[in-house]
Amino acid sequence: MTEPKRSLAPRTIAAIDVGSNSIKLLVARTSDGETLDVIAREKAMVRLGRETLQTGRLSEGAIEAGVDCIKRLARLAEAAGAERVVVAATCAVREASNGAELARRVRESTDLVLEVISGEEEARLITRAVRTDFAPSADPLLVIDIGGGSTEVIVTGGAKTSLAESLELGAVRLTERFVTQDPMGKVAAAALIAEVDARLSRVARAVNDLGFRTAVGTSGTIEALVAVAAAADGRKGASSGHRTLTRRSLRRVATQLVGADARERLLIPGVEKDRADILAAGALLLLRLLERFSVKELHYCDRSLREGLVLEALEGDRPAATDGRDVRQESVSRLARRCHVEWPHAEKTRDLALRLFDQTHALHQLAERERDWLAHAAFLHDIGNSISYLRHHRHTAYLIEHAELKGFSAEEIAVIALVARYHRKGKPKESHDAFARLDPWLKPVVEKLAALLRLADALDRGHRQLVTGLEVSIRRKKVVLTLLADGNPDLELWAAQEKSALFERVFGRSVELALRPATGLAPVIELVPRAPVPAAGPAKP
Repeated sequence: MTEPKRSLAPRTIAAIDVGSNSIKLLVARTSDGETLDVIAREKAMVRLGRETLQTGRLSEGAIEAGVDCIKRLARLAEAAGAERVVVAATCAVREASNGAELARRVRESTDLVLEVISGEEEARLITRAVRTDFAPSADPLLVIDIGGGSTEVIVTGGAKTSLAESLELGAVRLTERFVTQDPMGKVAAAALIAEVDARLSRVARAVNDLGFRTAVGTSGTIEALVAVAAAADGRKGASSGHRTLTRRSLRRVATQLVGADARERLLIPGVEKDRADILAAGALLLLRLLERFSVKELHYCDRSLREGLVLEALEGDRPAATDGRDVRQESVSRLARRCHVEWPHAEKTRDLALRLFDQTHALHQLAERERDWLAHAAFLHDIGNSISYLRHHRHTAYLIEHAELKGFSAEEIAVIALVARYHRKGKPKESHDAFARLDPWLKPVVEKLAALLRLADALDRGHRQLVTGLEVSIRRKKVVLTLLADGNPDLELWAAQEKSALFERVFGRSVELALRPATGLAPVIELVPRAPVPAAGPAKP
């Protein structure tokens, strides 16, 4: 991997999404037309869809509240340095007979053009945003975006979108129709589900016929349900990555919300006051969508319409897209650049770690996914030096956890951060909070990958890239590593011997080292006994 080069001057764009439930602002800066550095996010629960979705008209109060909110967000965008502000309205304004009146007043008050977009255009922009957050290996994607008045259902793979439907099903709309008592109760819930089924039959058949690999959810309603499910399961909310929601967890949440009154809903961990009244309807809607689409696990993505609007505004400046673009690798490279990583050492450590992984499969029995995690952890293992050399392994883990790496689930980010954290010293233990929070099946994965990374890092201890290759021989009680090297790798041999304890503990075999010169006709192999610390030479604590 070579260090990517930026091709554009930085630009700052703002987008205001005027939805049926909330009005949201995003201000983002970009230097490449695709990667967005978020400067500001704001939202206000204005509820333009309240009554409007039933009456077909925006009330005077709704128009005034909408204009005031857009003015306030526009001022925030200007203060954040936005050179352009795009404003788009969706379902509530789209369906209102007097939606043009809101647009006129926004233009008079702010000089901004409020564009009322169709459901199909909304789905297209959401797709554009989500595509930048998932690797091609996740394709095809099923994308579900639940708004206040409508739900967008999309099936997309690569540059092709096979299905893009906007359904008149939303959390606010369904709440107004079916939540007429408190608590909602089973009768109203059954009626709501029947309404969803009636509108979903054709789309469900299309989704199931097309098929998909990864199910993705966007929007505030789904984010709120992910948070409630995580709290119910006793899981801490992740700081970045694609958080997951299982259908089983959602069913428990939906049952709890349907049976709770207003006071009881506010006592449910994870429930936000501003969204509590529409969350039961939103949970039932999402649950039925997952059931009809045969989705067992949904990945929440925080990119949606606002990001799509920003990317669209940058269209004229973006270089031609490259087929097979790897969102995950680009995100890792971007973090490495920001942290001023020592590129040759990062690449060499990754290369050696993957060679070890490939040649020790009989020991670790891990698959391609875990290999990918090791590659990213190895490349990023030293980024903590950008904060402080002292305890840089801990700084590395923190940076990975909070860097908002794109294309990864929250679980994957946790594993990558921990593998990188244990590259230096110490061993994974339950007293470490991040390790203790992992699902039990992932803990031995972290231990195995960390053992491989620790050895790989040692084999480039002097940051001189002397070790050009290695061969692994697995025996009953030991593993022999034969190194191919240019020059004298005494420092690397000593470091590998010193750093082999975790490998020996995890895999139950001792480690022996052998050396084979990378040049010369005769392959001279010599087993190297445990050596004393070299008297001189660069060292990395």
